[in-house]
Parts: sequence; structure tokens; C-alpha cells
Amino acid sequence: MSLELHQQPTVTSPYIEYFEKSSGSSSILTLVEQNAVIHPYTYSLYNRVDVYDKMGVSKLFSQEDMSDLEKLKGTGRASDRYLTDLVDKKMDDYRMLNVMSMQNHSPYSPGVLEDITYEPVLKPGILSEEPTASKYGDYIEYAKSYFRQLVKTDSAIEKLIADMEDKKYDVNLIFYGDHAPSFLRGKGAQLQGHTNQAPYFIYQNHDRGDTSDADLLSPMFLVPKLLADGQYKTTPYYYMLVLLYQKGVTGITSSGAYIGDAFVPDEALGEDIKVLVSDYRNVSYNRYFDKNSIGRPFFNKQF
Repeated sequence: MSLELHQQPTVTSPYIEYFEKSSGSSSILTLVEQNAVIHPYTYSLYNRVDVYDKMGVSKLFSQEDMSDLEKLKGTGRASDRYLTDLVDKKMDDYRMLNVMSMQNHSPYSPGVLEDITYEPVLKPGILSEEPTASKYGDYIEYAKSYFRQLVKTDSAIEKLIADMEDKKYDVNLIFYGDHAPSFLRGKGAQLQGHTNQAPYFIYQNHDRGDTSDADLLSPMFLVPKLLADGQYKTTPYYYMLVLLYQKGVTGITSSGAYIGDAFVPDEALGEDIKVLVSDYRNVSYNRYFDKNSIGRPFFNKQF
């Protein structure tokens, strides 16, 4: 659901506020049987246990299930190399894996991984040259540690892709980090809005077709892009989102839509896009704030 359509647009955890109000789940995780979620931390926050249960997720793996957990030196967090090696092992048991990394989560410490050859070069004048009172502050040495940590992430992901290439079966994997670095808070104007953007890629280990561009997308369209590019069977709800994505829509607000990275108000939208945008808003309202008369098959029956 688009954050802009919430009763309180500033809400950051829509599952807590809305998910349990809906009688139907539209999670991509349950489009493939034998699914699991791997998170090398805890599920006690943000109502995760109840939400994943309602989604129909088969198994949750937390740090309590990782007796051999290895942490990245200087961070106190599970290393991405450990996590990706664990993912490689679990692929043989689960056809869909949702993985949330913790390696690069704040807080950060200065001087982490100073022994590696990579040295980040950061634009001056944005981050503080002096230590901050908070470990979550904008101290430039925190940022340098963060970017050195990303080198380790890159290496781990590179090995994971090589491991997936060797699998004889199709791999269904969603892998992401647990939100943006804390030292970017309040830096939106200086970084021209890029603090709210994150890189992503979609990869298939078999039957890859033409290369798909990594479009600038609202998070609500990442799954539709995955479904469209991967030619998955989908539900009517996700098909509606796929149609929006294929029309070039990258985000929806209460008064218009983003086409690419340009905002277009409702009155200037093409008629075909305007109808789809209206359908999306009506479905969202009916599902979360009304009686959900649309019914479960619209959200979870695949065609």
C-alpha cells in the first residue's frame, strides 16, 4: 500500500497500523509454496510474528536459530557473508526466501574495517567532521565505516549469485537491508532527495530474458516489477499493480501519480492511467478502511 494514502502519511510501519484490518493477504511470499523468512535478529518488533503468520509464511528463522552466528568485526551484527552462506543452505529446503540483513544497521563505530584497501571518498560539508554525542549522528567516520562494511556486503552478494548459478532449480529470493543509514537523516535537501532512494537489482538464475532497466520505483512497485519481469503467475491485485507499473507509473499519492520521476496531478493523467490509479485507491480504501467486500480471492488467488 502506498504510504501517501495512509490516514497518517508519516506512519513508517504500515503493517502495524493496517495489515490486521484486512481479511486478505497479498504477500508475494505466499505465491510460492515452501516459503521462509530469515532475519538474523529478532521478530519481537513491529508485530512481525503476527503479520508473517497472517501472510501464511511457513517458517521464521531468527538469530535464536543461528547457534553458529558470525558477526562482522566491530559491528555486533551478523555478517552478510554468514547470512548469505545460510541462505545458500536453506535454498534446498524452501522455494521462496525473504531475507533481511542486519550487517549494515546503525549504530556505527569509527574505524571499522580500516585494514581493508577500500577508502571511501565523501563530499565535504555534508557530514560532521567532529564526533557527535549520539552513535546515530552524522559523524563522517560513521559513514566511512558504513561504506567499508558495504564492501563486505558486495563480496557476500557476489558469492551468493555464484552459488545460485549452480542451482539446478529456480531460486526465488528477496534480499534487502534493514533501512537506510542513520547518518543521512535530515540530509535530504543537501543530497537532493537521494536519502530516500536505494539501489536494487532483480536477478534470475535460469531462463533470463532481455535485461530489464532498474527503474526509479516507489517500494509498492518493486514486487509488481519482480512479478512482471520474472513472468510469475499472479493474483488480480498484483496484476492491477503490474498494469500500473507497465504504464510507467512509479508511485501513487492521494492527488496524483508519479510517471517515471515526474509528479503528474490527477487532472493531467491519461484516461487509462487515471482509471487504474482510481481502482488502486478504491481497492486500498475498501480493503483497509471499509468492509473489504472485494473478498480474499482478489488478493490471494493466482491465475
